[in-house]
Amino acid sequence: MPPLPFNLPPVPPLPFYIHPLVFWSIVLVIGIIFAVVFLRFLFAPPEERTGALVIFVLMVVGVVALYAIALNAPLIIYHFKRLTHPIFRW
Repeated sequence: MPPLPFNLPPVPPLPFYIHPLVFWSIVLVIGIIFAVVFLRFLFAPPEERTGALVIFVLMVVGVVALYAIALNAPLIIYHFKRLTHPIFRW
């Protein structure tokens, strides 16, 4: 049992505000899904192992892409505004 009062770890710097409980809940759900997909790959019958591996790899790529987008969000927003300035007159 964790010592009381329990403090959540700090939220990494993001370009938007998110409540720490919501952030860590999302991380927990993604972790559980990741574990389930990985275990489905490990214990899949040999004829279904390739399909399970494809899903596992796509999930890993998706999580890494979300992480990269979150880290580079200010730069992505800046380039998006710069590219769409002639259209929308930001």
